[in-house]
Amino acid sequence: MSSTLRGAGRRDEPVAIVGMACLLPGAHTPDEFWEALLAGEDHRTEGGREVFGTDPAVPGGWGDADHRVTATRGGFVHEPPIDLTGLNVPAGELAALDRVVLWSLHTVRQALADAGLDGPDGLARTGLVLGNYSFPTEASVGLCTPPVRRAVTEGLARAGLPVPPAAAGEPEPAAENLWPFGQPATVTARALGLGGPRLALDAACSSALYAMALARDYLATGAADVMVAGAVCAPDPLLIHLSFSDLHAYPDNGVSQPFDGRSSGIVTGQGAGVLVLKRLSDALRDGDRVHAVLESVGLTNDGAGRHLLSPNVRGQLGAYRQAYAHVDPASVDYIECHATGTPLGATAW
Repeated sequence: MSSTLRGAGRRDEPVAIVGMACLLPGAHTPDEFWEALLAGEDHRTEGGREVFGTDPAVPGGWGDADHRVTATRGGFVHEPPIDLTGLNVPAGELAALDRVVLWSLHTVRQALADAGLDGPDGLARTGLVLGNYSFPTEASVGLCTPPVRRAVTEGLARAGLPVPPAAAGEPEPAAENLWPFGQPATVTARALGLGGPRLALDAACSSALYAMALARDYLATGAADVMVAGAVCAPDPLLIHLSFSDLHAYPDNGVSQPFDGRSSGIVTGQGAGVLVLKRLSDALRDGDRVHAVLESVGLTNDGAGRHLLSPNVRGQLGAYRQAYAHVDPASVDYIECHATGTPLGATAW
């Protein structure tokens, strides 16, 4: 048996969660998030210039009559100081990267510390699977803006139309920010010295779950002895709020509360969260603190629905059937659901 398969287990072997970290609206740690849940706190807030980079007073700031932001409420992260020292990538190079990279690096580093794996050794067989919406980020949008502005200016000039005055010059983001999708996983793995598999994926709202399933498979095949799995979401807020406004996804009555008859739409947000996974037998052997045990994962694809926000009941039930194939439903006493708050999403259940 090759060395890459040492420690391989069964695909149905339980997986231990031995570390975790998050960076969420109003909660920079899992303990803060848990306390907020117990207190019933709502950390969704109204966004302004500090979030969107502009305001409605600026022409086109939040769109126009035909293409405009209809809701400014969201789950916005207030970024804490992020330590960029002591890594395999120079701090100056990291500081020039978009927050989607910095949030990933911060949470993975914190999760590994929580698992007791923050030393210089022991990460050669540690991998990373990171869900990440493939939306433009603030930095990637900033890189695209100058050439678009030049093209518009030249077109207006050729057509003999008035050319608006040039905007005040701002330094362009680092060119590396043109690749915001795969970069968080690759840079984080390189900076922390992770020698195992590394990849990014976009499965929309189920990205974190897919990351968990893939990480479980890497452990089962022996491709890694430790896997970090989770997701990050840090797109350009203005672009997101314009796009979802165009989809009419935001609530027209201001109420977004899953399983509430008054709810008429979603509220988008930002954040990052990751878990550190090991085969349960390895975690018990190593005397790790086990936060929880992952026994089963069920994945399906809803298939083509009526539109992007249209759930498919058959696909959702298929995922449950797969998950409960190895778990007695009678043993379950608590179910946590993912729900968007749209009327269609509520009736689908």
